[in-house]
Amino acid sequence: MILSFYFREILSRDILALPSQGALNLHGSLLPRYRGRCPVNWVLVHGETETGVTLHHMELRPDTGDIVAQRAVPIADEDTALTLNRKLGAAARALLRETFPRLVAGTAPRIPQDHTRASYCGGRRPEDKEHLALPDGGGRGTAVSASGLHLRLPEARRGVLRPRRVGP
Repeated sequence: MILSFYFREILSRDILALPSQGALNLHGSLLPRYRGRCPVNWVLVHGETETGVTLHHMELRPDTGDIVAQRAVPIADEDTALTLNRKLGAAARALLRETFPRLVAGTAPRIPQDHTRASYCGGRRPEDKEHLALPDGGGRGTAVSASGLHLRLPEARRGVLRPRRVGP
């Protein structure tokens, strides 16, 4: 069995065929939504209220294989990529403790993904800053947008750029 955790490379057909119990990846979203890179960042940018982790079989195309297990995590208004990553880490540990014995026994489910519900996210790029609010360190609940306007969270964290002055 191959277990991959946030591995960014695509394994070859020959490598994927090696393990008799399959090659599995733990992905930081509730697949089929937010396939690809940086799902934690993108769920925050898009204002999602829930995300999670998915253990799935690896295929040649990333994040498209059958789902073994998922665990949902609520996103709080005050969550950042760091706090959400911590929540997802705890969810992943619980999911693996629950699922690993079934993987070893060969009784874990294989649930095909509904590819019509899939969404993709790419890696973060410098031009993304135009759509994001960045922490300014000026106090809890505030941020500075790419244009320099002070915004109040959660609107700033969710990428809704409705400026409201919050201080000098």
